[in-house]
Amino acid sequence: MTPTLEITTYQFPYFLEVLATIAWATSGALVARACGFDFMGVFIIALVSTTAGGLIRDGIFLQRIPVMLTEPMYIVLSFLAAVVIGIFGRYWEKVRRGDVVISMIDALGTPAFALIGFQLAYLAGIPLIGSLFVGLVNGVAGGIARDLFVGNVPSFFRPGQYFSYILVVCLLLYVALVASQRVGSNPAAWIAILFATVTRGLVIRYDWKTRPVSEWTIDEAITGLPTYFSRSTRFPRRNVKSASKDSNDSQEKAE
Repeated sequence: MTPTLEITTYQFPYFLEVLATIAWATSGALVARACGFDFMGVFIIALVSTTAGGLIRDGIFLQRIPVMLTEPMYIVLSFLAAVVIGIFGRYWEKVRRGDVVISMIDALGTPAFALIGFQLAYLAGIPLIGSLFVGLVNGVAGGIARDLFVGNVPSFFRPGQYFSYILVVCLLLYVALVASQRVGSNPAAWIAILFATVTRGLVIRYDWKTRPVSEWTIDEAITGLPTYFSRSTRFPRRNVKSASKDSNDSQEKAE
């Protein structure tokens, strides 16, 4: 299939790529440390958290040599993160709002790499829906693999702060902007990334969370509709006696 969207591969600024890689590796190392892993386990979890999305994208979907094997930065930064967390992890636990800092860096890096995954898949000839799926996997596979490796249910599958929904909307926003032919590929990418980053920040700030499907109750919604509409359409009614008295008083004053 020949691509119909006029897109070019987005180049994420190098220093932001480094920050995002450090954030992912650090989060993986912290999880592994909390699980009581030794140094090799901490390093592997840090590396998986950083590179799982790219490995799946390149090795399975695009069938090419994974970028982590040609760019040593990912392995080096994951190793350094494992060393730092191994030595100073107990002090990091005392840092106030340290997790928020990592989450905000992640909020900037994850949509960027999801967009890159989408673009690479689309330019490789994968249809639009499939390319969107590759982009989503590119963005979330690291966290899913990290949780699976340490024996937890992936946070991606559990109620949380709308992370997956924001990522999907980010990808769709990029596609809509490019399809409109009014915004170039790179400006559209930056708009989508900033949208995802700001939205994620608001979600973190106000702690908005999804609900488990088991708590969905259609009965409450249906029974609540009549009450809602009756309240929204109810007009204030004056007392008949009071209205009659006011009318008589006005007539007496007129006389």
